[in-house]
Amino acid sequence: MSYLIVLPCMFAVYVMVGRLGLSRIGFTACALLLTVVMAEYRWFEPGVDAVIAACLTMALANISAWLIEQIMMEDMPAEELQKKHEQQLTKFRMGKFCSRQMHDFAVSPRDSVFAIGLINHGDWPKLHVEIQNMSSSERQGFYANLNYSSISERALQEVINVHPKDADAHVLMGHVKLCLAKRLGLRPGSKFNEPVALAIGQAFKHFNLALRNNPTDPEALCGVLMAKGFTGLRAEHIMKSLKQLLDADPTHLHGVIAAARFLVHSTELANSFVSLVETSVDGRCESTVAIARIIAHIECTGLVENGVNNSLVIADVYEQLRCYKRETASLGNWQRGISDNVVAYMLQLIGDVDESKEYLDKINGLVSPYPWQINSAA
Repeated sequence: MSYLIVLPCMFAVYVMVGRLGLSRIGFTACALLLTVVMAEYRWFEPGVDAVIAACLTMALANISAWLIEQIMMEDMPAEELQKKHEQQLTKFRMGKFCSRQMHDFAVSPRDSVFAIGLINHGDWPKLHVEIQNMSSSERQGFYANLNYSSISERALQEVINVHPKDADAHVLMGHVKLCLAKRLGLRPGSKFNEPVALAIGQAFKHFNLALRNNPTDPEALCGVLMAKGFTGLRAEHIMKSLKQLLDADPTHLHGVIAAARFLVHSTELANSFVSLVETSVDGRCESTVAIARIIAHIECTGLVENGVNNSLVIADVYEQLRCYKRETASLGNWQRGISDNVVAYMLQLIGDVDESKEYLDKINGLVSPYPWQINSAA
């Protein structure tokens, strides 16, 4: 028997175990131990047969345990059932955060392990100094790429209890709650169940508390914009938040890309989106306008599916590219990274191999299509 047959078998079992909410590490350890036992006692032929048998045996055991638990829960008193549900919910909240469907729009995410460690160990003063010393571009990258699922809510709440007027602490908690809502099933326009409604309500609460302490905080404004988008509010509500954000920071490309993800689904909305960006920026950062127009072309014209065949679109893309090159010095390093990613993505779509190579080199050859993949999957 070919050894390759073990790969799809193990993958299928691995996925199934994850869907049942079971521990994959424990499953793997037990499956390997069972493989050794089966091979040692010659219950199955050592090799592929033993591995497959062990995996399937473990899978059957876990499924049986899960089914027995479901049957027992049917006769469980209401109070005990609610307690069990809360325990499972807490376990689920600690699961791995899928940045591709949430916040991460960047090309080269900033290493944020240091920040998470400082929060979880209660060393907020040190982290606060680090954040205060960041430029606006670095601060965008920090909040856009932070792995919020690794942050201890309890530790962060203790920070807020000690520093109730610290805008950054509230922005962090707002994103933690927003990501929790999305892990619980929040999608734009979807109906809320009670846990999702509670989480999204808390996200809005903390973003608004941050704005109460600092009314022009770009990251708090961006948080409100994203929360509105995932809540499924109408375009005019998201437009209002985008205008407030660009009034405060005309170089906030993270907010522009996030807004496009929720707004640009038709030619009419694309025109409104670009017009709002142009009016809000009002000559303060033409690079932002150029990137917004390129994003609108990507989102609105079905380029991914159909290829580019509109000469007017291509002409405008190159016009915006010239503008971006001319004005790129006004952006910080993180903003240039995300802009180069957008440009490289667009150039690949229109088939400009030579020009796209220049931008691919700048981003180490890795184009991130996250914002546009999200739109097609939503």
